[in-house]
Amino acid sequence: MGWWRQGVHEWDNYFSSVSSSHTIGHQGFTGTLTVIDPEEDMVIVFLTNRIHSTLVEGDETLNGYKGTFYTTSSLGFVTDIIQVGLDDKANQEAIYASLVRDMAADCERKIADEEITDENHPRMKTYQALCKVRDSYEEKK
Repeated sequence: MGWWRQGVHEWDNYFSSVSSSHTIGHQGFTGTLTVIDPEEDMVIVFLTNRIHSTLVEGDETLNGYKGTFYTTSSLGFVTDIIQVGLDDKANQEAIYASLVRDMAADCERKIADEEITDENHPRMKTYQALCKVRDSYEEKK
């Protein structure tokens, strides 16, 4: 297994935007992730299996797994949420709200890029769920 090093935040997509530059880790094909941040004395092992989901209907490559469209496939957001939750910050609610807005915007961009119009598509359902959470944060303001 090879390891990636965060360095100058080249791997935020996997390790989170709040991890230290000394963070190392590995992301596996099935959706697994290991993150080791020595500055925070933290290890995250995130086990998912995106390829153990059903195939996207009409995908002739047999590589279009519905799990690829789930929020957990954006591993950097997952590690962001975990790291923010472990921090003792008074503004956690605002940070979570910002993360959810970013996740919804990212999902919306992917829907547009992939020209998804089917309301039952996994990415569309993910976007709808993120919008509900985002809107609930907005109502609290």
